[in-house]
Amino acid sequence: TQALAHSYYSLGDYARALEQYQAVLAAEARSVEALRGYALSHMRLGHLERALELFDACLAKEPEHIEVHFWRAQTLFDLGRVEEALAEAQAT
Repeated sequence: TQALAHSYYSLGDYARALEQYQAVLAAEARSVEALRGYALSHMRLGHLERALELFDACLAKEPEHIEVHFWRAQTLFDLGRVEEALAEAQAT
C-alpha cells in the first residue's frame, strides 16, 4: 500500500520504499503522491536524473504541486544545474 511505502521512506529505507511505490504505481498509475514518493526515493538513492524525470511526470499530472516543485529545484541544484534550480524555486 501507499501508506507502507511512505512508512519505509520515513524510516529512511529508500530501497524498500522504492519497491513499494513501484508496486503501488503498478496498481494505480494515476497516484501523484505515489509517483512523488517514487521520485523522492530515487533522489535519496542518488538516481538524480531519474528523479528529475519522475518529478516532471508528477508535474504533468498536477502542475501546481508545490512540494514537487521544491524537490525538483533541489534535484536540479544537486545536479549542479544551479541556474535552473533557482528559476524553479523562484517560479513557485
